[in-house]
Amino acid sequence: GWILALQKPAISRLTVGLTLAAKVAFLVYLGTQTVGTASLLFYAFAVIACLLIYRLRAAIELSCKLISESACGLSANPGIVGTCVLAYLPYIGYVFLFMTFAAASALNFVFTPDPTLRSCRVELSGTATAGVRFIIFHFLWVTGMLAQIRLMVVSGTIGTWYFQKTENVPKYPSLFWLKTALTTSGGSLTVGATVSAVVEWIKMKANAKCWCFSPAGIIAKAVICCFAALIMAITRMCTVVHVFTGDSFCASKDKTMALLKRNFVGGVVTETISKMLFNFAGYLFSVALTCAPGRGTRPPTR
Repeated sequence: GWILALQKPAISRLTVGLTLAAKVAFLVYLGTQTVGTASLLFYAFAVIACLLIYRLRAAIELSCKLISESACGLSANPGIVGTCVLAYLPYIGYVFLFMTFAAASALNFVFTPDPTLRSCRVELSGTATAGVRFIIFHFLWVTGMLAQIRLMVVSGTIGTWYFQKTENVPKYPSLFWLKTALTTSGGSLTVGATVSAVVEWIKMKANAKCWCFSPAGIIAKAVICCFAALIMAITRMCTVVHVFTGDSFCASKDKTMALLKRNFVGGVVTETISKMLFNFAGYLFSVALTCAPGRGTRPPTR
């Protein structure tokens, strides 16, 4: 239903507007929860965000049109959803293995030498730090790889649908692009997954600090977020160019930069707003799922 609603430009503009308003409101809320210079910085970022929204209103309007067109493509190709679910099924087992091996590599069970005393204690393994870091980075890489596969399936299927004169259209486009992602395009997608893993690792390390209580931390966080959004936008564009041209990931950078030179602001704004929109929708969906059971499980009042 949400995808069907986004096909209408008015609904798309309303949804994007609410998403941007929520971002600005969150910055204002952080300003109310901090004091001193940190509070002033959050208010300043909120004002800057409002000015950027006004200054980039034409690019935002273009992104709304592209989102509506993408929603039409998803509605015309419902097999995309099933194919993405099929690609993510192994990921569920991987998450379980990740949690199991992360705990097993970090902890050792040390038993007492006296067999009459049935006791043991848990201590941290000597290789825990390096092992857990490697496992977490591997987890980020696998997550990025699945995101690259999903991007290739969606962009390839919608591109095949959008360009009506495409020759030799497969019977099941989404499955065709999934097969391509797992075979001939696997090498190019691993490069994008590695870039994504490095960016997410840096963001994770930045989030580990109490950045919101330090003016320097707030500025550093803003810079990291801007650079991360820019790098990820270019990475995803390289993947899309690879889908349409068949060039390798590294060879696609020249055509990607040529496209960015023509419309750098529009491309980055569309990529950023699309990500914000789906993240915001996922947050609302999670809140709805959390609150829904509570309506029917309340104990009866006497």
